[in-house]
Amino acid sequence: MIAALTLVMASLAGPMDDSARLRLGRPDVHGWAAVYLASQVTNINEEKRKDMQDVFIEETLNSGIDPILVLAIIATESSFNAKAISIANCRGLMQLSRPTALWMADLEGLGRVDEFDPTHNIRIGIRYLLRILKSFKNLELSLMAYNVGPTAIGEAYAKKSILSEHRVYPARVKSFYKKFRLYHAFDKVTFQESD
Repeated sequence: MIAALTLVMASLAGPMDDSARLRLGRPDVHGWAAVYLASQVTNINEEKRKDMQDVFIEETLNSGIDPILVLAIIATESSFNAKAISIANCRGLMQLSRPTALWMADLEGLGRVDEFDPTHNIRIGIRYLLRILKSFKNLELSLMAYNVGPTAIGEAYAKKSILSEHRVYPARVKSFYKKFRLYHAFDKVTFQESD
């Protein structure tokens, strides 16, 4: 039943090609998360949707970052709106500032940057998140740093002055994370039952 609902959710985004069906058929978390992401991001064309799924799977596999954590960050940052712009002028699905996007693209040798292109945004966003996770070695601090900036959180942590408002963002991400974990677990059981 849930697998059928997931198929319906994924198909709401438009007709599915064979590769999308393959991603949907993958019982692993990477394929599930990519399909869920594609079903939520509605303001892109089919070619971009497929490319976005492929980049999402590639980057989460290469980085080792839990794809459900990335989904939770995207939900928190942009509510799955690829054209989102924050009051701080951060852009796209993972809400990258222009300076951060340019710096990461240069650092990673990625060339052209378009924060509104979901494939660019996800690729740069996941690589940026990986740098923060490696630097802070603590999920809560890393999430704060992703939201406020690594320098600001590093200084606040060193001074033992992490503010309560800094803790709101990690709590929101963790709330989405728990929700998406439940969705995935429910779908995984359904996939196993239907095999």
